[in-house]
Amino acid sequence: MIRKGLAIEMSEDYYSKVVYDFINYKEFKQRCRHIEETKTDISSWLVNQMMNKNRGIDYTKPPVQTSGVSDPTAGAVLNAVVDTRPEYLEKMSIVKRVERAYQGLDPVEQFVMDKKYKTGRILEDKFIYTHPNFPYGRTKYYEIKDEAVRKAARIVGYLKNAFIK
Repeated sequence: MIRKGLAIEMSEDYYSKVVYDFINYKEFKQRCRHIEETKTDISSWLVNQMMNKNRGIDYTKPPVQTSGVSDPTAGAVLNAVVDTRPEYLEKMSIVKRVERAYQGLDPVEQFVMDKKYKTGRILEDKFIYTHPNFPYGRTKYYEIKDEAVRKAARIVGYLKNAFIK
């Protein structure tokens, strides 16, 4: 017999995906910040270097064949900047997912996710449900933790809801 109402379509590993995202959030956010700052520093440095060497393009003169001389430092720097783009996009996507999911949680769920996963390492459950700021006991803690992970998974699309008629 199928009950009418909301059914949950289980993604095989939604729980581990949410945990992975939350555990790596802090590190990935800092890495993205580093890439952004480095890219800005490198870009401005490279522009200054090129201007100082009169290597800019002068569109007022006819095009000429270059001597083939290259600046190995500039090439290495450009390659480093270009190579970080896929990493940046992947990590920033996870950072935004976590932030979106976190905003959709209730304050007590946020507290649990903060203490359990968002520190960058998994804290033992007993340290959370015995925490002085956690208002419930052990049993309620596990209910809240599981629901917080499910809710986060639904928010970011790891777990889908389907309505059964």
